[in-house]
Amino acid sequence: MNSVRLVSAQAEQAGLIKMMMQRYLAEFAEFTDVETTVDGQFIYLYFDHYWQSTDRYPYIIFFQDQIVGFCLVRDDQDPVKGLRYKELAEFFIEEPYRRQGIGEAAFSQLINLQPDVWRVSVLEANRVGRDFWNKVLAPLAGISKEVQFPADQKSNIRSLEHVYWLKPVAEPQPG
Repeated sequence: MNSVRLVSAQAEQAGLIKMMMQRYLAEFAEFTDVETTVDGQFIYLYFDHYWQSTDRYPYIIFFQDQIVGFCLVRDDQDPVKGLRYKELAEFFIEEPYRRQGIGEAAFSQLINLQPDVWRVSVLEANRVGRDFWNKVLAPLAGISKEVQFPADQKSNIRSLEHVYWLKPVAEPQPG
């Protein structure tokens, strides 16, 4: 879908993503607890880090020159295995633009832009999200899947995650 563009967000676009983040977190609150301010705004603790840190990457998703979503990516490392990877921290497409292949096209652009080992997770309770990621990731090579509790949430069934690992496919070496 060539009318989809994934663009690195600039600091002056942070307010736009912050507005979309409120809609995203309102949906997310159906599946897990999300903190709010006294005036009812949802809190995303690491939002400002995406414009202050060199290991976090905010993106805006365009469809036909209209802003339709965002994604937030961060570098991370498994503390036990030492594996470095990119984590898709948040991914959001506005409701009117869903089920049109826009999310799939944006994610494809993202992993081509930053070829690396990737971690994508979705909450067990988020059936629509699980269906989306199963569909998007199924045709990709090098996928493995785990179902796990986050380390700090061992007994909270609402926090059970499906975690997908994408490993880059090695380029064939000349013979």
